[in-house]
Amino acid sequence: LTRWAVAALLAVVIGLGLFFTVSTEARAAFLGWIRQQYETFYVYTFAGSNDNIKPVHYELGRVPEGFTFSTVFEIAGGESYIYSGPNGEVGEFGYSVAPEGIALYIEVAECEHRTVTINGLPGDLYVPKDRSSRTELFWVDDATGTIFTLGFQVDPEELISIAETIQVKSD
Repeated sequence: LTRWAVAALLAVVIGLGLFFTVSTEARAAFLGWIRQQYETFYVYTFAGSNDNIKPVHYELGRVPEGFTFSTVFEIAGGESYIYSGPNGEVGEFGYSVAPEGIALYIEVAECEHRTVTINGLPGDLYVPKDRSSRTELFWVDDATGTIFTLGFQVDPEELISIAETIQVKSD
Protein backbone atom coordinates (compact mmCIF):
# COMPACT_ATOMS: atom_id res chain seq x y z
CA LEU A 1 0.00 0.00 0.00
CA THR A 2 2.87 2.40 0.73
CA ARG A 3 4.32 1.99 -2.77
CA TRP A 4 0.91 2.82 -4.28
CA ALA A 5 0.62 5.98 -2.15
CA VAL A 6 4.11 7.14 -3.12
CA ALA A 7 3.44 6.36 -6.80
CA ALA A 8 0.14 8.26 -6.71
CA LEU A 9 1.74 11.28 -5.01
CA LEU A 10 4.59 11.26 -7.53
CA ALA A 11 2.12 11.13 -10.43
CA VAL A 12 0.23 14.15 -9.03
CA VAL A 13 3.44 16.17 -8.54
CA ILE A 14 4.71 15.36 -12.04
CA GLY A 15 1.28 16.14 -13.54
CA LEU A 16 1.10 19.53 -11.80
CA GLY A 17 4.68 20.30 -12.82
CA LEU A 18 3.90 19.59 -16.46
CA PHE A 19 0.68 21.61 -16.27
CA PHE A 20 2.46 24.68 -14.84
CA THR A 21 5.31 24.30 -17.33
CA VAL A 22 2.97 24.31 -20.35
CA SER A 23 0.33 26.79 -19.17
CA THR A 24 1.47 30.40 -18.60
CA GLU A 25 -2.02 31.24 -17.34
CA ALA A 26 -1.91 28.45 -14.76
CA ARG A 27 1.53 29.58 -13.55
CA ALA A 28 0.37 33.19 -13.29
CA ALA A 29 -2.80 32.28 -11.42
CA PHE A 30 -0.71 30.24 -9.03
CA LEU A 31 2.25 32.60 -8.70
CA GLY A 32 0.86 36.09 -9.49
CA TRP A 33 3.65 38.10 -11.14
CA ILE A 34 5.82 36.40 -13.74
CA ARG A 35 9.07 37.66 -15.26
CA GLN A 36 9.88 36.58 -18.82
CA GLN A 37 12.77 37.59 -21.04
CA TYR A 38 12.21 38.71 -24.64
CA GLU A 39 15.46 39.48 -26.44
CA THR A 40 16.93 42.44 -24.51
CA PHE A 41 13.87 43.09 -22.31
CA TYR A 42 12.38 41.56 -19.20
CA VAL A 43 8.60 41.74 -19.05
CA TYR A 44 6.72 41.52 -15.77
CA THR A 45 3.07 40.54 -16.14
CA PHE A 46 0.27 39.80 -13.71
CA ALA A 47 -2.38 37.34 -14.77
CA GLY A 48 -3.45 36.03 -11.39
CA SER A 49 -6.68 36.80 -9.62
CA ASN A 50 -7.25 40.24 -8.15
CA ASP A 51 -10.43 39.19 -6.33
CA ASN A 52 -10.70 40.52 -2.79
CA ILE A 53 -7.69 42.82 -3.18
CA LYS A 54 -8.05 45.94 -1.06
CA PRO A 55 -6.44 49.10 -2.42
CA VAL A 56 -3.30 50.05 -0.50
CA HIS A 57 -1.18 53.14 -1.10
CA TYR A 58 2.58 53.17 -0.54
CA GLU A 59 5.26 55.83 -0.25
CA LEU A 60 9.03 56.07 0.18
CA GLY A 61 10.32 56.59 3.70
CA ARG A 62 13.30 58.49 2.27
CA VAL A 63 14.70 59.58 -1.08
CA PRO A 64 18.33 59.91 -2.19
CA GLU A 65 20.12 63.04 -1.08
CA GLY A 66 19.43 65.98 -3.39
CA PHE A 67 16.27 64.49 -4.92
CA THR A 68 12.94 66.28 -4.46
CA PHE A 69 9.38 65.18 -5.16
CA SER A 70 8.06 66.41 -8.53
CA THR A 71 4.73 64.72 -9.19
CA VAL A 72 2.65 61.60 -8.75
CA PHE A 73 0.29 60.02 -11.23
CA GLU A 74 -2.01 57.05 -11.19
CA ILE A 75 -1.06 53.87 -13.01
CA ALA A 76 -3.06 50.64 -13.31
CA GLY A 77 -3.59 49.44 -9.75
CA GLY A 78 -1.23 51.95 -8.18
CA GLU A 79 0.82 55.11 -8.44
CA SER A 80 4.12 56.36 -9.84
CA TYR A 81 6.08 59.03 -7.94
CA ILE A 82 8.59 61.10 -9.89
CA TYR A 83 11.58 62.83 -8.26
CA SER A 84 14.03 65.43 -9.66
CA GLY A 85 17.73 65.17 -8.95
CA PRO A 86 20.25 67.97 -8.40
CA ASN A 87 21.78 67.53 -11.88
CA GLY A 88 18.58 66.99 -13.85
CA GLU A 89 18.32 63.26 -13.09
CA VAL A 90 14.89 61.70 -12.80
CA GLY A 91 14.07 59.12 -10.13
CA GLU A 92 10.94 57.02 -9.85
CA PHE A 93 9.10 54.92 -7.28
CA GLY A 94 6.03 53.01 -8.38
CA TYR A 95 3.78 50.19 -7.33
CA SER A 96 0.88 48.31 -8.82
CA VAL A 97 -1.49 46.04 -6.92
CA ALA A 98 -2.75 43.05 -8.94
CA PRO A 99 -3.73 44.94 -12.10
CA GLU A 100 -5.37 43.03 -14.89
CA GLY A 101 -3.63 43.15 -18.25
CA ILE A 102 -0.63 45.27 -17.26
CA ALA A 103 2.94 44.59 -18.35
CA LEU A 104 6.07 46.31 -17.08
CA TYR A 105 9.15 46.34 -19.30
CA ILE A 106 12.81 46.91 -18.53
CA GLU A 107 15.67 47.04 -21.03
CA VAL A 108 18.49 44.88 -19.69
CA ALA A 109 20.97 44.60 -22.56
CA GLU A 110 23.45 46.90 -20.84
CA CYS A 111 22.77 45.84 -17.24
CA GLU A 112 24.06 43.38 -14.72
CA HIS A 113 21.20 41.42 -13.09
CA ARG A 114 21.32 40.55 -9.39
CA THR A 115 18.76 38.70 -7.32
CA VAL A 116 18.12 40.53 -4.04
CA THR A 117 15.80 40.48 -1.05
CA ILE A 118 13.85 43.54 0.08
CA ASN A 119 12.31 43.19 3.54
CA GLY A 120 12.08 39.43 3.00
CA LEU A 121 10.61 39.72 -0.51
CA PRO A 122 12.38 38.51 -3.68
CA GLY A 123 13.57 41.13 -6.11
CA ASP A 124 15.57 41.84 -9.25
CA LEU A 125 18.24 44.54 -9.28
CA TYR A 126 19.42 45.85 -12.65
CA VAL A 127 22.73 47.70 -12.40
CA PRO A 128 23.72 49.59 -15.57
CA LYS A 129 27.21 49.09 -16.95
CA ASP A 130 27.13 52.81 -17.75
CA ARG A 131 26.94 54.48 -14.33
CA SER A 132 25.31 57.57 -15.89
CA SER A 133 22.06 55.56 -16.10
CA ARG A 134 19.59 54.66 -13.36
CA THR A 135 19.87 51.51 -11.28
CA GLU A 136 16.47 49.79 -11.37
CA LEU A 137 14.87 47.53 -8.79
CA PHE A 138 11.73 45.40 -9.13
CA TRP A 139 10.33 43.33 -6.28
CA VAL A 140 7.10 41.49 -5.62
CA ASP A 141 4.87 40.86 -2.62
CA ASP A 142 2.95 37.76 -3.71
CA ALA A 143 0.74 37.89 -0.61
CA THR A 144 -0.81 41.18 -1.78
CA GLY A 145 -0.17 40.85 -5.54
CA THR A 146 1.94 44.04 -5.46
CA ILE A 147 4.92 44.79 -7.65
CA PHE A 148 7.22 47.64 -6.63
CA THR A 149 9.63 49.51 -8.90
CA LEU A 150 12.38 51.88 -7.86
CA GLY A 151 14.88 53.63 -10.11
CA PHE A 152 17.46 56.26 -9.19
CA GLN A 153 20.95 57.12 -10.35
CA VAL A 154 22.56 55.88 -7.12
CA ASP A 155 24.73 52.99 -5.96
CA PRO A 156 22.93 49.62 -5.83
CA GLU A 157 23.38 49.35 -2.05
CA GLU A 158 21.75 52.75 -1.52
CA LEU A 159 18.84 51.81 -3.80
CA ILE A 160 18.23 48.65 -1.75
CA SER A 161 18.42 50.69 1.46
CA ILE A 162 15.83 53.14 0.10
CA ALA A 163 13.58 50.26 -1.02
CA GLU A 164 13.56 48.95 2.53
CA THR A 165 11.91 52.22 3.67
CA ILE A 166 8.72 51.65 1.64
CA GLN A 167 5.71 52.06 3.89
CA VAL A 168 1.96 52.08 3.71
CA LYS A 169 0.83 55.66 3.14
CA SER A 170 -1.26 57.15 5.89
CA ASP A 171 -4.17 58.90 4.24
